[in-house]
Formats: sequence, C-alpha cells, structure tokens
Amino acid sequence: MLLVAWVSFLTGLLLFVCAVVCSIFPSAIENKKTGAVPNSGEVLLGGILALMIGVGLAAFVVPERKAAAKAVVDQSSEAALVADAASAVSTSAAQAAPYASFGITPNQFRTEYNRRASSDYELAELKIGRDHGYEGYAGYDGFKQVVGPNVGITGRVNEVDGSLAELIANVAPNESGMTVKYFAVLGAMAAALDPAMSSPENLEKLTGIILRALEQRKEHKVFEHAIGKLRYSASASETTGLWLVINPR
Repeated sequence: MLLVAWVSFLTGLLLFVCAVVCSIFPSAIENKKTGAVPNSGEVLLGGILALMIGVGLAAFVVPERKAAAKAVVDQSSEAALVADAASAVSTSAAQAAPYASFGITPNQFRTEYNRRASSDYELAELKIGRDHGYEGYAGYDGFKQVVGPNVGITGRVNEVDGSLAELIANVAPNESGMTVKYFAVLGAMAAALDPAMSSPENLEKLTGIILRALEQRKEHKVFEHAIGKLRYSASASETTGLWLVINPR
C-alpha cells in the first residue's frame, strides 16, 4: 500500500511538472508526428488528482505503520517487564519470607507454653498442614488445635523457614465467662512468644485490651496494642467469644 502511494505521488508530481512546462514551452511536449500539444489544463488536473491520491494513501498507511510499530514496541516492553519480574521473583523467593516471624518454630512455642500452662491446658503435638481456607484462596501452612475446655488456637507458619508467623487464640462463650484461668492461658501464650510478657506490667496491659474487647462485644470492636516485641488485636462477640490475634511487630 505504501508503494502504491509513492507511485501515485511521483506520477502526480511528474504530471504537474509537465503541465507547468507545457504552459511555458508548449513545443517541449509537442507530438513530432502530428504536431498536437496536450492540453495543459488537463495535464495539470491529472497531476493534482494523482498528487491528492498519493497524499491520501500516505496519510492512511503511515499512521497504520506507526501504530503497528508502536504495538510491537509495547509488546516487547511488556514481555521484557514480565521477564524481569519473573526473574526477580525466582531469584528472591528463597530469600523473602511471606510473613514476619516470631523467630521460633511451632514446637519451640509448644515447649515454652507448656512450661507455663496448667496441666489441663497443655498443648499436644502440633501437626502442621495446609489450610486452604476457602475457594480461590491459596491458603497457608499452619495448625489448629483445641488447647483445653473452651480454648482453641490457630497458627500460621512461615513457608520459607518453618517458623511461627502468627498466633490466633479463641475463648468460646461459656457459662463461667472470662475467668482467671482463661487470662492465665492467654498470658502463657504471650510469654511463650515473648518472655518479657511475664512481667506484671505487660500482663496488665494485655488484660486491659482483652477487657475492653469484652466490654464492647456487642459492637464487635477491635482493640490493638503493641506490647514488647509483639502486637495484639483483641475482639469479642456474644456468639463466637473472645479472639486474640498475636503478631510480631
């Protein structure tokens, strides 16, 4: 298409020049046999028409070529970016942990917790598995276990090094309410993750956010507080009880 445009443009330009020459020197394009001279107006009109066709074709073809070239460049750039991203992920996957970590394994947590907990709330052996959560969710490595009457825990495990990354404790609704033994169980879990939580001052702070969550259980408010090396989020409801989420800071 671009070649046709060039041919039409050059033909029109040639006819235009011929028309100008014909008007100045008619003898230059005179037919030697018949003596006839082409009508310069017709030649000029033909040249203008050919020029217009050539310019129109060029105006149609050139942007199309540019768009095609731009698309190729864009595709190449996108492919390069995808390749770079894939390369970055493949080289850094082994180095970057998907979650922050407490710096201990689940079994180390179990050992530290059982040293502090009463016999009826000791943790059995933790079985690590894949929790796929719900459809469309990749899930995570972790564990779930009933600790004792009305108390259960869920733990997330760092998929890179197997360390404990998050701990969620639940105290289910019961007739006795939130008694001292439940506070002791939660305090033992916190101290197993951060020994500084054994201090009365830190335990008082933790007890404070738990009590605030229980007071607001009808509104399901979440209360957060950073204590020592850990961050705590407490919430409660009348149907599911108390939830305490513990994360590293």
